Parts: sequence; C-alpha cells; structure tokens
Amino acid sequence: MKKFKRLTYTILTVGILTLLWVPAGMATILETSDTFSSASESMIFDYFDTALGTLTAVEIDFHMDIASGDLTLTNTSRRSTGTATYGFTTELSGTGSLSPLQLTLTNSTDVAYDRLKSGRTVTFLAPYFSDSTTGSVGSSDLYAYEGTGTFNLDLEANPFVSWTSGNFSYTYPDIWYSGGATVRYTYNPEGGPPVPEPGTVVLLGVGLIGLAGLGRKRRASRRRGNRA
Repeated sequence: MKKFKRLTYTILTVGILTLLWVPAGMATILETSDTFSSASESMIFDYFDTALGTLTAVEIDFHMDIASGDLTLTNTSRRSTGTATYGFTTELSGTGSLSPLQLTLTNSTDVAYDRLKSGRTVTFLAPYFSDSTTGSVGSSDLYAYEGTGTFNLDLEANPFVSWTSGNFSYTYPDIWYSGGATVRYTYNPEGGPPVPEPGTVVLLGVGLIGLAGLGRKRRASRRRGNRA
C-alpha cells in the first residue's frame, strides 16, 4: 500500500513539473508555393508577417525541370577529338524584405567526338534535366525585420555549351522550363498559454487515476471499520 502511494505521488509530481517546463506555445508554420515556366521569372510570396510572432526560419525547397530539342554542333576547324558539353545553369535568388539567398543548380550532358572533320556535326539528342535543392535565409536577417513584407524569388536559367578541342558553330534549340519553389515561414509565438505534450498529459492522468484509487481504498477501509 505504501509503495503504491509513493509511486502515485511520484508520477503526479513528475507530470506537474514537466507541464511547468513546457514552452509557452507551439511554433506556427506557414507554407506557400509558386511555379515558373520561363527562363527569367519572379515568384512572389506574401506570407511574411511578424504579427504571428518572432520569425525564426525561412526555408526554401526549389526544383526545376528543363527539356530541350536536339542541339547540333558543326565543326568549323580542322579534324578534332574531344568532348562537347551541353547544359543549363539555373539560379534562384531572393529579393524583397528578405534577400540574402542564392540557390544554384547546374546540369549537363556530354558527347564525345573522335577525329571529327571540318563540316561534320555532333548532336545532343533532346536532353532533359530535373533537379532540386534547398536553402534558408540567414537567422540574423530574420530577427532584424518587423512588420509585414514580401519575399520574391527571382529565377534565371541559362543554357551553355562548351568543347575541349576544335571550334564549333551552333544555335540553341527550343527550350521548355518548368519548376517552382515552396517557402516555409516558421514563427515562434510570443506568450500564449502553455501547450502540454502528450507524454505530460499521460503522466498527469496516471497520477490522478492513482489518487482516485487511493481514495476508494480509504473509503472501503473506513466502511469495514464501521461494520466491525
């Protein structure tokens, strides 16, 4: 009986202390997405408002898909051997209220040529590129800003071609761009009632059930004593 009583009071005490240590409020996360369909485009996000609390994190998920028609290179010099490279560099930079951000993706494919004569061609057959990356705005810039604002993500996508030897002429084929970005704003609310975690609630519940059990045993003991 005494052991059960000690255990009950211990569980109840731990539950109460844990509840007192729970942070005053839960973080609020706002998430929004936008897409792009051209090589130079701005994506605008209007959810920046510190009235929701202290802005503690801005995270960006960026993905791109680029499709291209066949690219043909024509050798304009003497016989050459080497490797030609065709690819894209896509850069996402932040502007507006929160600007210190720059994400870069570079994808390419290679074609080898051997003893290619002048006037002969090397062809990249409709390459397709898909890639993604993540980034975040520096914390020092978050704490310094107050009020509402807009966070813009400006996209620049540029094709490139290079070769290791010889000299070539070419024109870029039709290129199709698609992709987008998702921005997550995390706010830490200032003040607010404590929000107990599930584990804390369980501890308090077990302690209260134990107390209820002790109460029943005491009442039962008194009844037996009165009958005697």
